[in-house]
Amino acid sequence: VESSSPYYPDVTFALDLPDAYFPLEENHELRFSYHMYGSAMGMLEVLAETDVSGAMSWTILWEEQGDLGNSWQIASAAVPSSTTRLRFFGTTGTSYTSDMAIDDVSLEVAPTAAPATSPPSAISVPTTTLIRLIESVS
Repeated sequence: VESSSPYYPDVTFALDLPDAYFPLEENHELRFSYHMYGSAMGMLEVLAETDVSGAMSWTILWEEQGDLGNSWQIASAAVPSSTTRLRFFGTTGTSYTSDMAIDDVSLEVAPTAAPATSPPSAISVPTTTLIRLIESVS
């Protein structure tokens, strides 16, 4: 996200994962890389829209704020099976020094623990699906 004028202060953006990935049939794990560099850095969040008994609501699964230096970070978030949409949501900081980026996004079936009596070879190996982010206007 570019934070040069006029994209500050407190300008928001949203990127949704494509609808083709939802609804989920089981719990998943979202993994991604992110970069938040600048003395006036804002906030980056991952939000999940969930359907609980027919009521839709947004929940924060992950968030980070502030200057993390000029290096890429790696994050992950547990995604419940009730999720109907995932969104990256960012807010620029107080000046042009608040650029942020995301990359290498994957959504994987969450690993399941093997029963205590199972041999190690019985542990599930997650499958990876790469996704393409689409800009969303909300």
